[in-house]
Amino acid sequence: MPGRFPRLHGRSGSGYVVDYNARGQRGTYLLGYGPSRLIAPAHQTTVRLAGDGKSLSIARYHPRLDYISVRIQALPGGREVGRTAIRPDQSVIDVRGFRAVIGGSSRGGLLWDAPSGTRRLKTGIIHAADIAADRIAYFHRDPSRGGCTRVATLTRPRAVLWASCREAVVAFSPPGAC
Repeated sequence: MPGRFPRLHGRSGSGYVVDYNARGQRGTYLLGYGPSRLIAPAHQTTVRLAGDGKSLSIARYHPRLDYISVRIQALPGGREVGRTAIRPDQSVIDVRGFRAVIGGSSRGGLLWDAPSGTRRLKTGIIHAADIAADRIAYFHRDPSRGGCTRVATLTRPRAVLWASCREAVVAFSPPGAC
């Protein structure tokens, strides 16, 4: 692989999504479909590849306007499927197909369906999610003020499956167990 310090995001079809420096341009590239193709420049950009490798989210911070633009692109072609704006205290937690879970805010999380719009999740601060497993983990209050972590499904976020004030979920196993 050309460049220094590559970081593999994962597989996409018969290619790979990789961060590296090519010809002085640091960014996220799609490799394996002919010449490498720049997907997103590295400057103030965060890329998250969907678990199925069919899409990715590109989040870019705009400091003068103090917001983050998020777009979802289909792979391998790079067609933009949707675009939205989120607050700086939010981030993309998981992507699957053309849907993304956006969390990190005390105002609750979002399940964003890029082609059709956004649906608010009635939760606290989402800190882990797995769309394929239909699971989210969130703090019901600020964790520095006694907030506990709760696990629920994306389809029924108020129906708590598991809760703890001593442990927090950081990832889900494939079948969705904690």
